[in-house]
Amino acid sequence: MAAFNDAGELVWVGEAELPSNNSHAPVDDYDKLSLVDADAIWAFNSRQTAIEVLDRLAEADRIEESVSGRAARSFSNIKDAISEFDAAGMTTVRGFTNLKQEVNL
Repeated sequence: MAAFNDAGELVWVGEAELPSNNSHAPVDDYDKLSLVDADAIWAFNSRQTAIEVLDRLAEADRIEESVSGRAARSFSNIKDAISEFDAAGMTTVRGFTNLKQEVNL
């Protein structure tokens, strides 16, 4: 996924994640997105998938820490926790439903 402004400049890139047995795929995706000069938005089909991916990224030292406890209770809490990280490859997160609603505005 990618979005451009009216001047044709890249403003965000995105990654859509589903459950996977390939535990290294999110790390590869993160590394690719971190090279782009734009916000990196990750969309997840479920809160559980988001937590699993964040765990993998934390284990690979791509993000400061995993999101757990109260911070993992909802997408909005996960989004708030991610916004506090200095993570070039993950600026924010969204659930599929929320992203679709935002794009269709």
